[in-house]
Amino acid sequence: MYRPNEKHRKKQLFGFLNQLPRKIKDKLNNSPYYHFYEEVFCQLNEDRFAVLYSDKPSRPNIPINILVGLEILKYLYNLSDEQLFENYYLDIRYKIALGIQQMDEHFYTLRSLYNFRRRVVQYEQETGINLVEEVFNELAIGFIEKAGIQTDIIRMDSTQITSKMKALSRIDIMSRTLVKFLKSLKPDEQEKHAEAYAVYLDDRLYDEHIAAIKQADESLKRLAEEILTILKRYANTQYAQTRDYKVLERVLNDQTIIVEEQVQVKDNKAIAPDSVQTPVDEDATYRVKRGKAYHGYSANFSETANPDNTTQMITGINVDANVRSDSSFFKEDFQTLQKTTQIQTIIVDGGYANDETRRQAEQAQTEMIETAIKGRKPEKTTVDFDIDNTQGIRHCPAGKKPDETGIKNGNVWAFFPHETCQNCPLRNRCVVKEQKKRMKVHISLKRYARDQQREYSKTKEFENLKRLRSGIEGLNSALKRTGLNTIQVVGKARVKMVVGYSSIASNFKRLIKVLGKRGTIGNSHIKQQGIALAQYGKQGII
Repeated sequence: MYRPNEKHRKKQLFGFLNQLPRKIKDKLNNSPYYHFYEEVFCQLNEDRFAVLYSDKPSRPNIPINILVGLEILKYLYNLSDEQLFENYYLDIRYKIALGIQQMDEHFYTLRSLYNFRRRVVQYEQETGINLVEEVFNELAIGFIEKAGIQTDIIRMDSTQITSKMKALSRIDIMSRTLVKFLKSLKPDEQEKHAEAYAVYLDDRLYDEHIAAIKQADESLKRLAEEILTILKRYANTQYAQTRDYKVLERVLNDQTIIVEEQVQVKDNKAIAPDSVQTPVDEDATYRVKRGKAYHGYSANFSETANPDNTTQMITGINVDANVRSDSSFFKEDFQTLQKTTQIQTIIVDGGYANDETRRQAEQAQTEMIETAIKGRKPEKTTVDFDIDNTQGIRHCPAGKKPDETGIKNGNVWAFFPHETCQNCPLRNRCVVKEQKKRMKVHISLKRYARDQQREYSKTKEFENLKRLRSGIEGLNSALKRTGLNTIQVVGKARVKMVVGYSSIASNFKRLIKVLGKRGTIGNSHIKQQGIALAQYGKQGII
């Protein structure tokens, strides 16, 4: 049964903090831990997690704000779960951060945290609602307001998150997925087919069986036929509704084609990047980027970029399979930014920009700055033509008006007299083409927009905005140093949870810097905080 934790709001006269010497008490109240309590812990909306618990009268839940607070502290200091709980029990600063006033209250085990994570993940898998992302969005708004951050300029970038998994061969993917399904069967069902399943359920026999398959001709086909037989056996049973059965079915579809109930193995090049890479993380996908292969996910981040800001804040996060394009991320995340920020300019690289995303930004009256333009630079440019997107060409680069002009199917056309173009000093750089009766100009509006962007990229204003985007690379680097480089969890829902907590921790660090510059936190505490972060990263405990 859900019950909110409001106990911390009633200050206890005989709490342990009031029993400390005034000098120590003042130091704690002027520390980042107390600001964590005020700016994070007290701002957590526990009610959003009520859906994870039963409405029936039962034992109340462990306080949500303490569990979520612990998760954020874990990524704030880059701790393991064991280090996190050791500090929770032994370090009074953690109790300050989590609103605990008595040394003998709120003692929990790691199992409590694991159960909470499982509930959050299961809820997202069932509903598609990411509760941790909702926490991030709510806290980010508060941090931005507290720090006085301007959100008119936003930069966006994506990064690869490598899944913690071994790269498997096609035979290994198929066989291990089959083993996972067979082990999910009830003991009596395993016993019923003991002889047939022994080669997969007995580790010694499994190694021998796979070794033999790898040496045989048409080895993938033999294994695929075994999988097909087993899938048919359980197609009309309760097992067909299980996750393991569906993953096994997906693997067979990834690796083969079934023609009139006959298995045909796909060629290596025909295997899709979004095929199952491992049975332990079926959401992870395969991608080659800049010549390097990745197995895992992509995380898309947006961040404030106004140079007048004291610091910058993460404004949006999104996690998906790494085969998802940057432009696809943009379409979804830009809509959120319109609701949560005062966006007027967005700075992206070439991977985000296409006709659809440019139109999306234009309709929102937002300037889209592309720091790199995809495609080869044409020999001749169209930028010097004066074009009205509804009427056609007003005049050519030499200032001449056309005899006729118009727009059709996204292309602008115009006709000029021969004598207008014959002696034109700009003829060599013009896209006009000679025809029998007249000279014709035919320009795609898409190309015209790209040529304008290329011309703008030569300006000093563009260079200044381009430099602003490079700052988000520092965000990606910092998050990877605290756990996102090779993530220690499997499954997209769990990865999204880690990215959410890591992003909250990153924003809080930035808020602490702002408060330190204002004198809200003493410089000595900021310095100590930096030392603490370094010590936590190496040892896990101060």
